[in-house]
Amino acid sequence: MTDEKPRKTLSITRKPASSTVQAENDSNAPTGIKRTGKRIITREQLPNVQKPGIPKKPPKKPNKPTQGKHPRQPPKPKKTPPSELRARELNDLLNGFAVWLQRQPLALGIEKQVFRHIADHHLAEPS
Repeated sequence: MTDEKPRKTLSITRKPASSTVQAENDSNAPTGIKRTGKRIITREQLPNVQKPGIPKKPPKKPNKPTQGKHPRQPPKPKKTPPSELRARELNDLLNGFAVWLQRQPLALGIEKQVFRHIADHHLAEPS
């Protein structure tokens, strides 16, 4: 490994341009303009763009005759649920029962009378 030769340094040199090509470039290039590599836009080079003006209002549509419109229907009455109807019916029937009105539901044998009254009037059946 000590037998390695030292490496040469590489250098890049520019070749001189031929005089004929340089003469052609000089004749074609306009004088007095230096390019900096950045694009410069002046107002004269911009296309003619009109500034946005006030937008026009759309034309009003002619009013339609109201003959074709139907009057608004009144809202439908709310339906009471069947469970509430049955509860009211049972309440009314029990209020007609004398023992229930006297508020003696804890009296002896009242349960049999209440259930018999409900069965006689068919209140337990779904309507």
